Amino acid sequence: MNDEGSQQTPNGLFKISKKEEEYVLWTLREEWFPVYRFALEQVEPIDLEIANWYLATLPESGFKKNLVLSKVDENARYTYTDHVLNIRSNEGLKESVSIDNNLQLFEILKNTFGLRGNAIDLLKKKLND
Repeated sequence: MNDEGSQQTPNGLFKISKKEEEYVLWTLREEWFPVYRFALEQVEPIDLEIANWYLATLPESGFKKNLVLSKVDENARYTYTDHVLNIRSNEGLKESVSIDNNLQLFEILKNTFGLRGNAIDLLKKKLND
């Protein structure tokens, strides 16, 4: 494995390794943890459009079945899915908050993710249908 060295960011320590034509992004928590793999192959825009359309419209897609939100700021990484808000601080501490009702959901949409106005109204409509 060819490690490229680590880099401190506002959201943690990261590094990239390369094996043959594949790269892996790692993050340091208690130990190095792989985040995702990628290659530097050329991708045509139409391929991205089709993949996006497929994930957004396929009935079995997790993005079609679930509300999925993610946000990174100077303090933490916030992820909401399947009625749970996960907060991972830059120090590596993780907190999971169960979201039990729509009022709690609307509060985190507004206060944690900064959604306002039409975004909240559309979600309320969808949840009430």
